Amino acid sequence: SAPKPSVRILNQTLIRALLQCEVRGAFPKPELEWQGGANILPDEELKVTERGGLYDIILQTTVTKTDNYRCVATQKEISHQTYAGTFVYFSWVTICIIVVIVILAPGLTILLYKKSRKASLAQSRRQPSSPVSTRSGRSEQQAVREEEAVEMNARDEGTPSLEADLDLQLSAEKHS
Repeated sequence: SAPKPSVRILNQTLIRALLQCEVRGAFPKPELEWQGGANILPDEELKVTERGGLYDIILQTTVTKTDNYRCVATQKEISHQTYAGTFVYFSWVTICIIVVIVILAPGLTILLYKKSRKASLAQSRRQPSSPVSTRSGRSEQQAVREEEAVEMNARDEGTPSLEADLDLQLSAEKHS
């Protein structure tokens, strides 16, 4: 007959637990399966070794919810079945807090970024900009205004603007 399985939790995190079931020195060879509630759980890793006609079997599975789990060892040839169980608990409060943080973190980051950007723009608007002088002693703003006025007059009078002159020159150079 098969010795009673020994069950242990190898590794548990906030969201999953790795369970291991072990049977040593069994004959005939038993079949092992993990059960949770009324469900048979998928095998993650199965190791079978045989020495002198006796079997050592290790079966692992991963679970993700709070429940009672059991490892069942069945020897069909001799109609024998035995099991061992364990209870796995996941703190849903902790998991919910982590999920909320993961969901809110990007939104909070974007909100803080926009707020700091808005504050820096408001601050830059409050500080008067110092006019940059050109070589002729005119401020850059005056130079831009004068350039715009010349262009508008040129358009009104039908005279090509400086940009139009440059476009014509570039076009002529390209075709020659």
